Amino acid sequence: MIPSRCHLWQKENLSSDDLDLEKVMEFYYRVHAWRFLMKCRGCGQLYVDDNSEIIRGEKDLIFTTLYPVSESDLKEIDFRQSTPENIDTFLPVLIESPSGGFSWIK
Repeated sequence: MIPSRCHLWQKENLSSDDLDLEKVMEFYYRVHAWRFLMKCRGCGQLYVDDNSEIIRGEKDLIFTTLYPVSESDLKEIDFRQSTPENIDTFLPVLIESPSGGFSWIK
């Protein structure tokens, strides 16, 4: 689903400051992986916020991917059970780069 109404889709050079999202639901929260349903405060667009953490010595790496979803996606897919491989078929996705910015993969 293309989130064409959302400012995140329209803005270039996104930073974490641009993410004006509120948590709507927790799908799961584990030690090194968590997934939430988030909602854009500006337009109401829903995103599945998928995170994983890799421990590397003294520095932990956290990988964040935001999947824009619709209400019908939420009814059809059990995001509590879906593996990252199952939801990686969603395009476009918003990913956090190592430098801290966000970019769309279309």
